[in-house]
Amino acid sequence: MMALRQSVESVVRLRKTVPTSWMTTGSLLAWSAIFLAPPAYSATPPWNAVPKPPLVATAAPRILLIYDMEGLSGQDGIDDTVPANPAYPAGQRLLTDDVNAVVAGLFQGGAGSVTVVDGHGSSSQIDILVDQLDPRAKMVARDETSENASTYDAIAIVGMHAGSGSGGFAAHTWTAGVEFKINGYALNEAELIGLTHGEQGLPVIFVSGDDRLGTELRSMPWIEYVTIKQATGVRSAVLVPLPEARRRLTLGAQQSLRRLPNARLMQVSQPVRASVTAFAPADLQWLAAVPGIRYQDQTVSFDATDARTAYRGMEAIGGAAMRGYGDALYRAIKSSPDARSIELRAIAEWDAKWVASERELARQRGNDKYQASR
Repeated sequence: MMALRQSVESVVRLRKTVPTSWMTTGSLLAWSAIFLAPPAYSATPPWNAVPKPPLVATAAPRILLIYDMEGLSGQDGIDDTVPANPAYPAGQRLLTDDVNAVVAGLFQGGAGSVTVVDGHGSSSQIDILVDQLDPRAKMVARDETSENASTYDAIAIVGMHAGSGSGGFAAHTWTAGVEFKINGYALNEAELIGLTHGEQGLPVIFVSGDDRLGTELRSMPWIEYVTIKQATGVRSAVLVPLPEARRRLTLGAQQSLRRLPNARLMQVSQPVRASVTAFAPADLQWLAAVPGIRYQDQTVSFDATDARTAYRGMEAIGGAAMRGYGDALYRAIKSSPDARSIELRAIAEWDAKWVASERELARQRGNDKYQASR
């Protein structure tokens, strides 16, 4: 679902999964009407786990496989998750091999189909080596899965990380510097996937990652969890040897389908109170000045009707919290010998978009008197 954003490249693009419309002042003002004070912290998971209706006896389960990149086997640093880093191709290799190991296990367990979707989101590219993906699996765009949830029976998550504050390897939730909560409960990304897809009738049945995520996911006891490393720091881990890790992934995926009849759908508890808390390098303090928003201690909260609506709202606020990344980028650029040239190119791009938007706005209002070339 969503990856650590610390590179300059990531700062420039913010996050591709947040639609531009969410980032406008108008959208923030619209949301402000329902923002409330943050709820107290809760250790109680904000969902009810209900049985999934049984599949037709002859059906071969259709599996949606979502991958991230911070919970891979053979990985004890985070540089290989960032496309701009020289270590990234090695990360792509690890990712592809982990996914293929899980795909193999799913088919061994009786899966009828496996559809793969990128949950890491590195710029405009797909992180996995698509040409080396198990040919039995199909790669699709993220939007296709949200629009066609009824075409799947269960979800497998590969290469996931633990949530913010967990003590896990590359621990974060959605991006570095934010924490997402529903009804006061701090969620990790696997739980978010379970909640948002549970409303669509899809249970999570398999997850792989580090030992800290495994501890967190005791909240989902029906899943098959595979530990492929022990976290020793935010950027360090003790690894399970690769052959053993891949064996565990295949076996765990196979076993997850045998346990499918015990899978549970996560239904969010009502009423739904969602909140986002920012900590360095993210920042939400500037939203306190927006009328209608109740801000307290770097936290903004709101009511939602369901988990998917809550998640979209948390994404929007998370995007607003990433203002701090822009500040870091600006400081880095100013110290560069090419700072002036970079600044001029950025201004030129900004101006080009502004001119195009101003012309279109004037045209819509019947005021377009501009010359074609200006």
